[in-house]
Amino acid sequence: MSDSMIEQERKMSQAMSMKAIAPAEETRQVMRAEPTTEQIRNRAFEIYVSRGNAPGDEFQDWLLAERELLSKQP
Repeated sequence: MSDSMIEQERKMSQAMSMKAIAPAEETRQVMRAEPTTEQIRNRAFEIYVSRGNAPGDEFQDWLLAERELLSKQP
């Protein structure tokens, strides 16, 4: 086998091993769970109660709750 063929085989082997690593990274990203709707709803309600049950800011409460929960993700 010539040196260029050996080098080509080495590069192909290296490329294939990199592809084998990629799914593990994708799995790691998928495993990072997003907060559930119920978790967001509960936190938004806590925010609503903490500001004295004042009506009118439901959407802002939801966004704040979602942001807080996402920031606690690993």
